[in-house]
Amino acid sequence: MALCSNWTACLRATALTLLATFSLAVQADEAQKPWESEPSPYIFEDKMRLQVSIWNSNIDTVVRADPSATNGGVGSTLSGETDLGLKPKKVTPDFELTFFPGQRQLLRLSGFSSERTGQERLTFPVQFHNDRFNSGEVVKSEVNINMVGLTYGYRLLKGRWYDFAPTLRIQVGTFSTNMQGTVTHTTCQPDTITLPLPMIGGEGRVQIYKKLNFTGRYQWLGATVVDTKGLVREWQAGLLYQFRHNFGVEAAYRSYSIHVDSSSNDHPGTLDMKYAGWQLGFRASL
Repeated sequence: MALCSNWTACLRATALTLLATFSLAVQADEAQKPWESEPSPYIFEDKMRLQVSIWNSNIDTVVRADPSATNGGVGSTLSGETDLGLKPKKVTPDFELTFFPGQRQLLRLSGFSSERTGQERLTFPVQFHNDRFNSGEVVKSEVNINMVGLTYGYRLLKGRWYDFAPTLRIQVGTFSTNMQGTVTHTTCQPDTITLPLPMIGGEGRVQIYKKLNFTGRYQWLGATVVDTKGLVREWQAGLLYQFRHNFGVEAAYRSYSIHVDSSSNDHPGTLDMKYAGWQLGFRASL
């Protein structure tokens, strides 16, 4: 018995069957299956993030305080760690509070403070601002730096595995140096200068494993304000491990360098300071 007496009708039915089967297959293939749904980002940062860090840094300081313009002359160039007895290492706390007012915007408040004192016997005569110290005299010194900054960033690239944001940070820095002699009994008022430091840069992360991310950041400023020149660089690179969606630990190598050159009548001289070392931070987010 023939399976199909009308070959035309049979071919038409076969074609329609194949077409319907193909259409259903395409729709099934395009349909999002539960096990293929896009997972949510492993790092959850919807409203804010708080990071508290401990920075174990090596410090290199070079300072020169020139006499005022009325007295003329050039001050002695001193190594803070070798000539003045300042500690070459310091463990300092650091904090950052970041808000996320939109899907791609970030606003961060940060602060950093380092105050160091030292005592050392001079091996050569020293001119520090308008005061002169004798060779062999024991001097007490201090070099302080305090920073408060506000950063705005816009995440141009933002995905589950990565993000990148150009940033603008307005940072106010206060730098203070002072020396006191035990032989000449010279007591100086701290030589303090405060500068606004607008810094540009960028920051981002790339996920290299489910809970492990590579993070990086760079900030830069080179500017002249009236009679004071400043150059500031900051960068860090590290690894961030997320224990949970809203809690992680970051280990990073961080470098922060400052150069200030002033020809003002009140604060002439230069200050070069570099902090570099490993930083361990704990972050929590909402």
